[in-house]
Amino acid sequence: MSAAKLQEFIRSRSKSSSKQVNFSGRKKAWIDSITTLYQEVDKWLTPLLKDKSVRFHKTTVEIAEDHIGTYQIDILHILIGKDKVSFIPKGALVIGGNGRIDILGPRASQTLILNKEYMWEIVSRRTPKPSFIPFTEESFLDTLRQVM
Repeated sequence: MSAAKLQEFIRSRSKSSSKQVNFSGRKKAWIDSITTLYQEVDKWLTPLLKDKSVRFHKTTVEIAEDHIGTYQIDILHILIGKDKVSFIPKGALVIGGNGRIDILGPRASQTLILNKEYMWEIVSRRTPKPSFIPFTEESFLDTLRQVM
């Protein structure tokens, strides 16, 4: 690589890295998206909550992320009989999205990604090319079947 090309490359990277990211806004959007997700799951399960077929339990954890800092977030635990399915937030700064939650059940786990439009999607295939399914009431039921 010539000296001119090296200088050009470094200058272009220097300019691109100087773009400001609103990490405070990104953290707020991430936390708000989790709250909305949990409310949606609560809505889908309301009839089962009323007859006590399902119970919810939340625990608070602390997450520390570069640029965003440390914050408190809830893990949602859904108790169905003797089984527990947990929605575990992993972080807002993930490749290909604006956040990630792992859904962990007794038999398997599943990953939710908060996409660039701040909509939740299930990662249905990771390789060779990832594919995603919108997180809806129907896909939530399919996810429960897979992880339980």
